Amino acid sequence: MYNSSNQTLFFKYFFPLLFIFGFGASFLANNFVGEAPDNFKNAFAVVFIWFLLIYAQMPFRLKIISTSDSGIIIKGRERKLIPYSDIESVSKYDLAGPMFMTIKYFDQKSGDTKKICFLPSHSQKRTMADDKITAYIKKKMKDENPKYREENQPSNTKNFFILMLVSLPFSVTAFSFFIFG
Repeated sequence: MYNSSNQTLFFKYFFPLLFIFGFGASFLANNFVGEAPDNFKNAFAVVFIWFLLIYAQMPFRLKIISTSDSGIIIKGRERKLIPYSDIESVSKYDLAGPMFMTIKYFDQKSGDTKKICFLPSHSQKRTMADDKITAYIKKKMKDENPKYREENQPSNTKNFFILMLVSLPFSVTAFSFFIFG
C-alpha cells in the first residue's frame, strides 16, 4: 500500500533540534558579538519565536504511517491501527515546507478526538490537489464511514490562507523592526 515519507524521521527528531540550536546559537552569537543592529536582533527574535511556535509541535504529532485495507497503521513505539471508519478528516497545508498532512480521528480507547501528522513521499505530492496516499485514505473513508461527507473536509486553500493570516503579524512585526528599528 502507501507509506509516509522516509524524511519523517529527520523532521520528527533532528530538524527541530537543529532548528532550535542553530537559530538559537546564531541569535546568541549576534547578541554577544554585538555587531548586529538592535532592529535586526529584534526582528530575528520575532522570527525565531514564530518558527518555534510552529515547529515545537512537530515531534509530538508527526508519525510514521502506512495504509492497509483495514486502516492506517502508526509505526514506532506506539503501534496502533486507526480504522478508516474512525477518521473524521484529512487535510494539508499547501505551499508550506515540508508539506504536512493532518489526520483527525476518533480514538476508541480514550473517547477523544486526536490528530496526527505525516509527510507524504515526494513522488506523491501535488500542489493544491490530493496526493496518492490522501486520495486513497479519503476513498477508504467514503467506503467505510457512512457519516463521511466531502463538504465537511477542511479546505486545502482555506488552510493555506489561515497559515498566511496567522503569520502576518509576525512578518509585519519583524519587518517593522528591521526597517524602522
